[in-house]
Amino acid sequence: MTAQSTPPDEGQRLLEFFEYSQTGCFVEVGAGNPERGSITVPLEAAGWAGVIVEPRPDVAAFLVTARSARIVAAACVAPDVAGQPMPLRGYNPLSSIDIGRRFGTEPPNYVTMVPTRTLDDVLREAEARPLLDLLTLDAGGRELDALLGLDFARWEPRLIVIVDPVTDLQRHRFLKESGYRLIRRAACRGWYVPATSAVPSVRWPIVRDYYLLLPFRMAWHALRRLNVRIMARAD
Repeated sequence: MTAQSTPPDEGQRLLEFFEYSQTGCFVEVGAGNPERGSITVPLEAAGWAGVIVEPRPDVAAFLVTARSARIVAAACVAPDVAGQPMPLRGYNPLSSIDIGRRFGTEPPNYVTMVPTRTLDDVLREAEARPLLDLLTLDAGGRELDALLGLDFARWEPRLIVIVDPVTDLQRHRFLKESGYRLIRRAACRGWYVPATSAVPSVRWPIVRDYYLLLPFRMAWHALRRLNVRIMARAD
C-alpha cells in the first residue's frame, strides 16, 4: 500500500530464487508505483500470473492499465473487520490504513474510505491455485492484519516477502508460529520460507536487524512518539 522506493535488483533476486521460472503465481499486497514500488514486475514480465491488492483507488485504476495481473481495489485486513470501510490517510507518496498520523504533526494530504477484504476472500474470488509461489506484503504497517486473513494451510506460499521496519518482532514471531523461517533481510524486507525448506539463510543481516539493533530502534521510536505528544500538547 505504499510506494516505497525499491532497489531494482530485488525483483531480479526473486527471479533467481525461483530459478528464472517463466511460470508461477504471485500475490502482491500493496503494489504502489509499478516501476518503483513493486518487486513483482520482473516476474510478471517473465510470464507469471498474479493478483495485486491495492487500496488507493487512483493507483488501482492506473495499475489496471499498467500491469497484466488481476487488480483488486481493497485493503487486506483481519477477518473480524473485513467488509467494514476504513479510512486511508495519504501522505504522498505514502499512505496508511487507519493507523493515524505519521510521526510529526502534519495533516494527511488526503483521507478516503476504502473497502476491506481478507486475503482468503481475494484469493478465492481470483480463483488462485493453492500452493502459491510468492506472497509479498507492503501494507503500510498493517502487514500482520493482512496475514491474519490468510489460511496458511490452504495456500502454503513457497516464499513470503514482507516489509518490516523491525521496530518489534510481531511480524517475525507470527510467521515463525505459522511455520515459516527467515532466510534473508534486505531493502527493509524479510524473506520467509516454510520451516521445512532446505533453502539456506543469510545470517548476518538477520542477527543485526532483528536482534542487535532492535533495542535501539525501539528506543528511537519511543522517543519520537513522546516528542509528538509533547508537540501536540504545546499546540
